Amino acid sequence: MKNIIIFAFILNFLSCKAQDFEKISISKTDISELYVNDENSTELFYYKYLPKNNIKGVLVVIPSGGELVENTLKQITLQKIAVEKGIMVIVPSINWGTDNREAEFKLLDKIFSEIVPRSRANPFAW
Repeated sequence: MKNIIIFAFILNFLSCKAQDFEKISISKTDISELYVNDENSTELFYYKYLPKNNIKGVLVVIPSGGELVENTLKQITLQKIAVEKGIMVIVPSINWGTDNREAEFKLLDKIFSEIVPRSRANPFAW
């Protein structure tokens, strides 16, 4: 039984490491309080998962209200499946909202204005 648990852990670890992902900081301040329950941190960021081959599309995963990004990623496997299918995955640090959603749209616009030129993503090919 112990060997099976160790094997499952190693297999899971290797499958996570096979994906290219990084945490990218966008802003040191969060004046709209888009990301809450992160203790004293005011940083806004996103995780970017890149497929190994050509990018066919982009999936944006937004955590539920008050949920930390890292906890969301532990609970789902959607990002792994999407990357295997050639879909870039973006997980922004938005877990709370504003009334008019302008701050959320500005943050997502900033993220996409960064990822499209820097990656192999060609939105016209989607």
